[in-house]
Amino acid sequence: MHAPEPQAQDSPRTRRFGVRIDGLPVVLPEGLLLEFLPRAVVWRLPLAPARVAGLMQLRGHPLPVFDIGRTIEPGHSHPAVLIIGEPARALALIVDEAPQPVCLQPPGPPGSAANGDADAEPHADAEPSDTLLRALAGDFICPEALGDARRDESDRLWWPLDPAVLGASLANETADV
Repeated sequence: MHAPEPQAQDSPRTRRFGVRIDGLPVVLPEGLLLEFLPRAVVWRLPLAPARVAGLMQLRGHPLPVFDIGRTIEPGHSHPAVLIIGEPARALALIVDEAPQPVCLQPPGPPGSAANGDADAEPHADAEPSDTLLRALAGDFICPEALGDARRDESDRLWWPLDPAVLGASLANETADV
């Protein structure tokens, strides 16, 4: 007779990786393959759609790099790039900084501060820039890729990002050009 296997316990806090894209703090789903290149070589493509920053090589695979904000200056060819997924089907995004571990608070009831609701009472050490961050989220190019804002252990707001939805939206946008 075998002893029962211990059951996995859900952590009250979810640990993921977060990154800022054009100033907006987004948190990625658990289990994604991520690679961060702090100074990627990106070749500009003449007549490319506005969101396509250029093309890079990743272990023999050409990979389009998307700039979904205003993060790099025209002519800059060494931006910080986050690669999400397998190289042959990866999504490469220009980001503001290296990914960092984020422990999100568990979702609370509607209107709670853990959910980042505007009407909730903020913690004493809440970022004063919550209003600015909400404006950035409202201007995000693919709002359907963002989940509801959540707070981390330091009471900072983060928006869950669905890379598959973002990638499909970027593919559709560039196909229409």
